[in-house]
Amino acid sequence: MRPSSLFWPETSRASRDIWRKIWIPRGGASPCSPARPRDYSSPSLCPCPPENSLALSPFPHLFSLIRFADLYQTYAVVVANSRQACLYLVSEGRPEKQISLFWEDKHTTRFGRMGWSLPKFQRHIQEHIKQRAKETVENLGKMIPFRKAEFLFTVAEEGMEAEMKKQLPSSLKKKQVPLLSLDTHDPDHKILSGAFEALQKISREKAEALARHILEEAQPMGRATTGPEPTLSALQNHQVERLVFDGRFQAHGWRCSKCGFLGMGGLPAACPLCQEKALSAELREDIVLKAHAQGVALFFTENFIPLVKAGGVGALLKFKISSGTRKQFTR
Repeated sequence: MRPSSLFWPETSRASRDIWRKIWIPRGGASPCSPARPRDYSSPSLCPCPPENSLALSPFPHLFSLIRFADLYQTYAVVVANSRQACLYLVSEGRPEKQISLFWEDKHTTRFGRMGWSLPKFQRHIQEHIKQRAKETVENLGKMIPFRKAEFLFTVAEEGMEAEMKKQLPSSLKKKQVPLLSLDTHDPDHKILSGAFEALQKISREKAEALARHILEEAQPMGRATTGPEPTLSALQNHQVERLVFDGRFQAHGWRCSKCGFLGMGGLPAACPLCQEKALSAELREDIVLKAHAQGVALFFTENFIPLVKAGGVGALLKFKISSGTRKQFTR
């Protein structure tokens, strides 16, 4: 069935934007076009690809893509000890830049501490660590001058960790996440995998915290809704501030073929707004699309039982609405 001219451009633009944010091959080609010849032998890193499935639809499916969007944020990884440091800038799920720093160990000689007393020698080592931490932070600033890094994951020796924290600008201090389970001598792939797993954990915990808050607020005279029908009603009235889905969320209903209005329940004879034909629809996709078009912040949990029991979707509203207003919205 041919989609209406009103609905198709909106979905295609949203799908294109999300594809650009989520997965771009190493050669820079679009997902639907072949990579450049010189990149055929280079694998493209897709750390969290959508699940394999086949679905036919007159418009692009967004839910399976946008639910992983947080995992493709730009972030930095710093691995540092007293002798070397490696800095990575990860963007769109793959390392984009890398800087390696190496320092010669001139602290000791075959005669021991160069004839210095222990306190003086320790001050000497501390000064070297301070200078190397400063150099590491300076190179980090050069690596991400125009790119906003959402997180800074660090794996460092105790002395370097403390000095880097002193040298970091306040904007990066707030984003620093130490990877305590990793060691500076671990291979690169283990470090990057550890950073990605930490990013997954942060995204999941943030979504679950929002879901708990919504479930608490979704009371009479509250500032939240749960379940497909009240959430869809609030969304179509532009009342939603943040929206959280569970990965298992499913909802079926109908969509007007002309104005795009959405509804739950059985298929009506005509759209109540414009009297045009209504079509059966998978509302999971339509709700994501409408929320994305309104600029609503989207969050996703994975099999979070309290949210699943509440219908698999919830919304935090811009302001509290009365029960009378709720009834008006759901008509």
